[in-house]
Amino acid sequence: MSGYLELAKKTIEEASVEPFDEQCAERRQRRLEEAALRGLLVRWSEYPFWLALHDPLTGEWHELPASDCFPSLVEEAAGRRKKRATLTKTRKKEG
Repeated sequence: MSGYLELAKKTIEEASVEPFDEQCAERRQRRLEEAALRGLLVRWSEYPFWLALHDPLTGEWHELPASDCFPSLVEEAAGRRKKRATLTKTRKKEG
């Protein structure tokens, strides 16, 4: 068993962490670029009376009570919901 432990320690010491760090940095950079392209998005959350906001700087989604948001954000989310419902009805009629 000690031979196995020595081999494992040697393998860990020889393993390079740099490629993993580079891959993480590249993935993070791609994710931030995609987030910047998306911009600020507002939609209704899965929770009733909550909005989900997409942060273009970090790429994260934040959920807030609609009562804490500006009325213009609530209107935009409602507009997106109406537009989506209209598209769904149109597709059902075509199909």
